[in-house]
Amino acid sequence: MVLFQSVTSIVVSVLLCSPRSHFTLGEVPAPQHEDVQLLETVLQEHGIIPDAMNKAPKHVCEIRYSRDARIKLGNKLEPAAVERMPGLVTWPISNNSYYTLIFVDLDVPSRDHPIFRDRQQWVITNIPGNRWRDGETLTSYLGPVAHKNKGLHRCLFLIYEQQGKQDFLEERITHLNRSIVVRSCFSIDSFVGKYDLGQPHAVNFFLCGWPLNQDEIPLGPKFNQSR
Repeated sequence: MVLFQSVTSIVVSVLLCSPRSHFTLGEVPAPQHEDVQLLETVLQEHGIIPDAMNKAPKHVCEIRYSRDARIKLGNKLEPAAVERMPGLVTWPISNNSYYTLIFVDLDVPSRDHPIFRDRQQWVITNIPGNRWRDGETLTSYLGPVAHKNKGLHRCLFLIYEQQGKQDFLEERITHLNRSIVVRSCFSIDSFVGKYDLGQPHAVNFFLCGWPLNQDEIPLGPKFNQSR
């Protein structure tokens, strides 16, 4: 466990501190193969691959809830720290492109029994560039819910580049609807396939639970399903 945490910390530092992670609007830095390989290693170690995707995207999106709550590819945050939507969400963009943001909890109600996998916490489509506040909100933000001593949840941000502006024919879910059932009737694969979004453009994730001094609970063979 200690060795894994050390290796992961080094990988995350390389990815987040790389000069390629700083960009100006309209510019997409050319990803280096080594960076994608490092990112894939982190995603595999946490089971994001294969539970949510088949391979690593080229970019890491930057997510900050507050000065003390920045998403760092698998760092731990308490539910209270992510109760409200983040103040900063950004990613590399191409000129005149539209994007979709999907934020899901992969481990509802727990990682060893994820019967409500892909619970949608936040979905925004038709985002011009990375101006997510100007996008079309399908599912209003709701912070992840983690019960005491039930393990850590993997909370995943995915960014997809659309093939132009689209009509998303989905029921709108507002912040007033906190129903586990309504928000859990969602599948990343089905949604992405329905709107032909392709592979993720960018990714980031954190571990959420209470208390934070819990280990990640390995998936049982029944639920370790490849995409």
